[in-house]
Amino acid sequence: MSTPALTPMGLETDGLALLPRTAPAFEAALDASRDPFADALLPFAVLIANTTDRDVIAYSVRWLLRNPAGKPIFHEVTPFQFRSLNPGEVLPAHSSRIVSLMQGLGAASLAPTPEHRQRVQMLVTFYQAQPSITVALEAAVFADGLAVGDDRNQWIPRWQGYLDADRNLALALTADAPPANVEQYLTGLRDAACAQSEPPIEPDNLAGYANRAQGYEECYTLWKGYFAHRLLASISARGEAEALAALRAAPYWRAYPRIHR
Repeated sequence: MSTPALTPMGLETDGLALLPRTAPAFEAALDASRDPFADALLPFAVLIANTTDRDVIAYSVRWLLRNPAGKPIFHEVTPFQFRSLNPGEVLPAHSSRIVSLMQGLGAASLAPTPEHRQRVQMLVTFYQAQPSITVALEAAVFADGLAVGDDRNQWIPRWQGYLDADRNLALALTADAPPANVEQYLTGLRDAACAQSEPPIEPDNLAGYANRAQGYEECYTLWKGYFAHRLLASISARGEAEALAALRAAPYWRAYPRIHR
């Protein structure tokens, strides 16, 4: 079966490119010590290259496929990391990485387990059945909060919802006049978020629902409930005084950028 054409669409004017398997930079990004068991998937992956002087803290890469019947199918990879700039999750300045639905593709860390082999075969079979494949860098956020891209799946409002929810919860609890009953306040936020769906969402699942939220307001409520849930667990394990002291000392939420165009 022939390999369908793959068309990458980056944000070159913003210094962010998507490159196909045939690009020299893609080849250079491959780990020479990798096990080649997953190499059949490489023609369906892209290399995202950040040619700017700024770190990227979030991005969304979207595969658009049209099956033989003409029906559009979407796959997405949307890494974001706001609490700490982890190079495994973001794209530092003047760096690049291979992006695929198979995390770790092209790296020695991807082990040839039976599960991984099965997933590779499943994805390759699926991609080979498509007439064409377009891969687009839909959105990206730089460390200073500048957002770029068409963002057709509305990740930028979700990312803003995450940042605002985490920041505003921390501000409320570290203010000069915090809630009189912290646990009651957090429980109310958690329960209100869980009630966004029927039957109610399990607290541990709030983050997953937030990543599928339709719009900023819904996402904000779900993330705030999730962060309240996590803080309640910290209070249960460490006590309220210690948990709030750790929150006051944490630097991450004070450094959150304001996402802007």
